[in-house]
Amino acid sequence: MRIAHVVYECEPGHFIGGVQKMVYELAHAQAARGDVVEILTVGDHPVLQLAANLKIRYFPGQFHWGSSALCEMLFREHGRFDVIHSHNTFLPLNRFVAATARRFSKRVFFNAHGALDPLLLSGWNTKALKKRIYNACFERPNLNIARGVIGLTGEECRQLQRFGVKVPIYELANGIGLQTAPTAEETKQFRGRLGLGDPIPLVVFVGRISRKKNIHLLIEAMNTVLATVPDARLVICGNRGMEPDYTVILDELIVQHQLGPVVHWAGFLDEAGKRGALGSARVFAHPSESEGMALAILEAMSFGVPAVVTPGCYMQRATAAGALKEVAPEPRAIGSAIADLIRNEIQHAQMSRTAAAYVRSEHSWKVLAERLDGIYRDQPEASVIFKNNSVDPTAGSVGKKAFMTNDPAQPAGTAGRPARELFDSIATTWEDKYHEDGSMNHRRQRFCSVLHQYAPPKGRLLDFGCASGDLSATFSHAGYRVSGVDQAPAMIERARIRFAPVGIEFKLLKPEEQQGIVLPFADEEFSAVVASSVAEYLVPISTYLQEWNRVAKPGATLLVTVPNPLHPLRWLESIEIFFSRFSRTPAAKQSDRIRYLMTSVNRAGSGTWRKLLADAGWTWVDAEGWFHPLLLVVAQKYPGKSR
Repeated sequence: MRIAHVVYECEPGHFIGGVQKMVYELAHAQAARGDVVEILTVGDHPVLQLAANLKIRYFPGQFHWGSSALCEMLFREHGRFDVIHSHNTFLPLNRFVAATARRFSKRVFFNAHGALDPLLLSGWNTKALKKRIYNACFERPNLNIARGVIGLTGEECRQLQRFGVKVPIYELANGIGLQTAPTAEETKQFRGRLGLGDPIPLVVFVGRISRKKNIHLLIEAMNTVLATVPDARLVICGNRGMEPDYTVILDELIVQHQLGPVVHWAGFLDEAGKRGALGSARVFAHPSESEGMALAILEAMSFGVPAVVTPGCYMQRATAAGALKEVAPEPRAIGSAIADLIRNEIQHAQMSRTAAAYVRSEHSWKVLAERLDGIYRDQPEASVIFKNNSVDPTAGSVGKKAFMTNDPAQPAGTAGRPARELFDSIATTWEDKYHEDGSMNHRRQRFCSVLHQYAPPKGRLLDFGCASGDLSATFSHAGYRVSGVDQAPAMIERARIRFAPVGIEFKLLKPEEQQGIVLPFADEEFSAVVASSVAEYLVPISTYLQEWNRVAKPGATLLVTVPNPLHPLRWLESIEIFFSRFSRTPAAKQSDRIRYLMTSVNRAGSGTWRKLLADAGWTWVDAEGWFHPLLLVVAQKYPGKSR
């Protein structure tokens, strides 16, 4: 097969990011199996002939503006290639490849490389707005002209579907070129450059110095590490000039925690320098909030370096295999995991062996190149995840997604299958709403400030409808002992992955418990019950209010948010709900917003809620947010009021 890879940069030995290195190593693997491969990229270098059937061709241009010469070459020489594979999300080179596909009906494929993670596109800052506009105008049409789009993980495949990709979506992991372990001389040189002796245990981070990498959490985590491993040191490898404002924050954090002698900056590393860094590491740490599949993690694992990551790295399969340790994105959890691996020789040795073996079996470029050949050829065994915006029934368990099915025979007393399926389908992106610029982040402060007035910390708190656990974690951090429950399996799974390591209990409501009759708790266990944006879905709501009352102690506080029918947004939603009833669009094809509106059934005024609460044994105390789309209702259980 004749293959062209189009990528914005590719200078062997001096890769600035993982995408360029991934393309370079994939091309080698494809050439090794007999394909004729060209890497087309921007630069001022002569043609680099790497093998008889592999070369890099450079075209004049700029990183952000692409290359008109490369575009002209694609139009002129497209017939020389059976497949054109593009790796340039948000860059003009993707537009050039899409234009070639439109004009000449070429077989093209796109890799998003994690760049379309909803977390990176949310919020109202200038960067996020520009990306959303660019997506609407260019990126989404680009992807939908392809023969297929490739995601690095099952989660990225689901994100691509929600993004609006209608063509087949395939899962193909990142790979790495398996190399010999770093030599003693390489590690000695690296440590010597930083003035660090051999016995000192190093925690190493390699990657871009940017906010989404959560390096500030890693710096704060060193306080926990030093409590049990006082001679440990943190080495941060990356370009400090990538995001200067963030680097200033990191420097201030180091001073604030008096970690100057502990944290060492190694700067940007070429491939040789990276080998020395990874060979010197006792533990590799990567607490990123969003990754496609970081090559640095795979490289550390391939050298047998135990890694500590967070859920945003999307390494759940490796975690399940015992090849690395995944913890909540919280300094204490990160620090405790690092310290355990440094101190526990048996655990360290076992994870070291498992990590190296896992990478050899799952991330070898030889294996991945074979799989990609099947994708290029539209072979049925090629791990397609989604076709035509629906699940391919022949696909494996990864990537399957439950769609809403309207159930007019839904019995009274259930929370509603449509609601469960709706929240299952958005479980992996729900947490985005609680990030710093997310639409629900304000609820953390709003709930805690009200809670502290009525329910002092240190008591037990029930977070009913905990979703992916963000509010549960906030309450836990504020001092409450939290139990979170939810009826959506995918939500509970995300919550457990992210926050169970910090001691929060999460329970999935079983079908009989979804009737709102018996929760899996004894009478009078909780000092507070919180139900954030869940009461509107529960049918009939009275059974749930009564059950919350049963598990609440006398004097306990109930905080529940309900849609405010007086807010103009709710008026507009009422109009949307009315017209959506006449839609002929199948339920499974409806947007998440319409599915939300159709399952949000409890929309009543304050008088109705007062009566419902009183009938269930609660006393209305207050409501705040009359000018907000959501009312925050406060009620308490007084002695003698149980039902």
